[in-house]
Amino acid sequence: MALVIYRESGAAADQKLPTRSFHLPQGVSVVLRQDKQDEGGKGSNLENVGLVVWQGAFVLIEYLLRTFPPEHWKDKRIIELGAGTGLAGIALAKLGAQVALTDMEHVLPILRENVATNLDVKEHRFSVSALLWGDTTAMQALGECEVVLGAELVYQEEHFAALLATLRALLASPAAVAYFSFCLRGRGEARFEAMLHEEGFAVERVPCEQLHHEYQGGNYVVLHIRRGF
Repeated sequence: MALVIYRESGAAADQKLPTRSFHLPQGVSVVLRQDKQDEGGKGSNLENVGLVVWQGAFVLIEYLLRTFPPEHWKDKRIIELGAGTGLAGIALAKLGAQVALTDMEHVLPILRENVATNLDVKEHRFSVSALLWGDTTAMQALGECEVVLGAELVYQEEHFAALLATLRALLASPAAVAYFSFCLRGRGEARFEAMLHEEGFAVERVPCEQLHHEYQGGNYVVLHIRRGF
């Protein structure tokens, strides 16, 4: 089992490890299996993404656990979009949140495996289900939430409209908030932020100096997002 290295450089090597162990703030530990071989199989399509831990997921959960006390998450109703291997959602479920981890169908087997490794059905509250962005029926089945999580979802512009529609539906309460993280790869990230503003969302960028010290160079972004009412 490999201990995670909190580094921006070397991410590709970390993704080739079959298993990674994360020791996070608040004493939270998460062990995740990865499948880099499958993820590398199909170019720019979505059929095989989500099977390794992308650095943006670490950046997001490390920031959240360091910023808010453990009791902040207790009983919070959380939906994670594009949960992938499950790092963020699993960590918050360990702190008492009620977490719905969602992704595409092909990701669910590894996501369920990682959930089973880290969470106890008698102790933690969680669900794992498929969700295609914009699927109104599936979103209604998830119920109301207070927090939406999204790590490394912003890299294909053709899916931005569906992602925004999903955010609009899930942030149904004025008190609800989304936390998104992504790497600036030149794949439409600025356009996504512009679309958020155009759609009336209130958006706040977390200052780089508030992120983990290895990720303060400006390549990674964490957003607070609320729906405008």
